Amino acid sequence: VQWMALKPCCLPPPVFIKQKHVFTLGQHCFPAKDVCSGGRWKSNVWHGPPRHTLQAKFQVWVENLFGGIDLAKASATEHENNNDDHDDHPGEKCKVKVLVQAEGGYQNSFLFAERGAPGHTTLTPLLLGAQDQ
Repeated sequence: VQWMALKPCCLPPPVFIKQKHVFTLGQHCFPAKDVCSGGRWKSNVWHGPPRHTLQAKFQVWVENLFGGIDLAKASATEHENNNDDHDDHPGEKCKVKVLVQAEGGYQNSFLFAERGAPGHTTLTPLLLGAQDQ
């Protein structure tokens, strides 16, 4: 994978808590209990805990997904198919907030990543002035 865009949406279901699951993304691990929650939309009506109570858990979800983005690692297949050596310049990643849910929504985070030399990726122009530190 050279380029990625991810719009975190739903939290994982509570079944992972019952299984005492630990999510692993690359070298980053986090327990399911930190990010899982029940609830779902049915006929445009929310069935679950009050949505405002899930905002903090959603932020933890976003932070953990972001923490799991590993720019330096690539599979052997990716190295074979790519003549460019990016080991010295793993790339860039960022979180960007874009207000897409205005009325009580909080799922406005987008994650972007690209392997390659920092400052010379196609991601760089997209991020100028848009990074969420």
